[in-house]
Amino acid sequence: MAIEWVKLLKGSDIYRQALLHVAESPAWRHTPEARQQEGCTITSMRFAEKRLCKAIAKDITAGDYNFSPGVAIRIVTHEKERTVYQFKPVDRIVHLAITAILNMYTAKTLVPNVYSYRDGYSYVGAVQALARYVRAYRKKVTDPKQRGLYLVRTDISAYFDSIPVYDGAPIWQWLKTLLGPGEVESHQELWQVFRESIRPVIIDINGREGRMEQGIPTGSPVANAVANLYLSHLDAALSAMPDTFYARYGDDIIFISPEEELTKKAIATISSGLNELGLSLNEKKQLSIYFNGAGRPCDSPAFPGANRVEFLGFSIDFHGTVMIRPKRMGMLYAAAKERLEHIVKMYQREKPTPDELGKILARHLNSMLNSTCQHSHPYADALRRIVTDRSQLKQLDYRFTRLLIKLATGNGSPAMMRKYSPRHVREVWGYRSLVVLRNRSCRRKN
Repeated sequence: MAIEWVKLLKGSDIYRQALLHVAESPAWRHTPEARQQEGCTITSMRFAEKRLCKAIAKDITAGDYNFSPGVAIRIVTHEKERTVYQFKPVDRIVHLAITAILNMYTAKTLVPNVYSYRDGYSYVGAVQALARYVRAYRKKVTDPKQRGLYLVRTDISAYFDSIPVYDGAPIWQWLKTLLGPGEVESHQELWQVFRESIRPVIIDINGREGRMEQGIPTGSPVANAVANLYLSHLDAALSAMPDTFYARYGDDIIFISPEEELTKKAIATISSGLNELGLSLNEKKQLSIYFNGAGRPCDSPAFPGANRVEFLGFSIDFHGTVMIRPKRMGMLYAAAKERLEHIVKMYQREKPTPDELGKILARHLNSMLNSTCQHSHPYADALRRIVTDRSQLKQLDYRFTRLLIKLATGNGSPAMMRKYSPRHVREVWGYRSLVVLRNRSCRRKN
């Protein structure tokens, strides 16, 4: 398999697949860079697809491909300001090709407990696996007084910005081992493409140009593949501990065991493993608890009692029931309210009846809550697949029903709620209850 990456980089097919990915990416379709970047547009690249991809392959094979610097910009996501790097469309095509090769080679080396940036894996699987482990443990240990899990949840401080990439850093030897040392030595011009993709020249926020010594460029798809690979040895060590649960998503780590000493050993393994890699734990976000149904304390003060744990934006109780965090639920409701209010303004001139407007609003809300629809909300998939707390889904149903009635009638009074009942909203207007959808999903699985 070692020779496979050489064939891929010398051929044009992998670049055509990457070009299609770039062209279909909303992040590129809706930015000025996608429309025009130094005379090179996504549309023009699609038009000259075959010639462009053959030209890229030819330049890379000959060692003549020159990357442009990545440009640092500031963005705000989830109320946090972050620095990401923008790359020219053609460079991004090459980055995606390198990413595809790295993902292909790491697919068999990464343990199943790594849920980030992999085909067929996601945060959904990580949260579901955690909930299954808790339910299986409760079934195994039937005495409530004997139940209890020692849990540590932590993340890595500035993970992407801290990975060493200087000459001689561990990542380069790992990549050579992954790709085949002999093949790397025989194809130095192709190996250089890997190095340039992972450690590009960048222009920082202050306009200074230079090559990164530490950190991988957030915004490049290569960064995700490297982030998975860099902790693979630590992942393997923690996954090998018997009768435990381990999961990692990016820089978020969780480990659970019925044995206190085993969890302490895992904490020590994480700390020492990160130290060897030039990384450190984010102590402000580290959580160690004794997880049980009553939230009772254990004999060790290092593990205070708790009956619920939060992971990747979700809250899991000791029954294995999953709910979305209240803050995220509030963000979902606010987004729905804003979108539906905009729909009401669009139909003001037509003066529809409450039932007519209610059907229109319910249709748009259903689409927003359906993860298969193009304009769905980012949390829609979680509501359908992860959240099992029926009381929370029932609360959301109630809030959405009230919102639909208020916007359709212009009156949110209790009298209007009696006139247009929740049943009317479901059966006449067509609102799809989240509780009903969740129950149907469970029946299909059974």
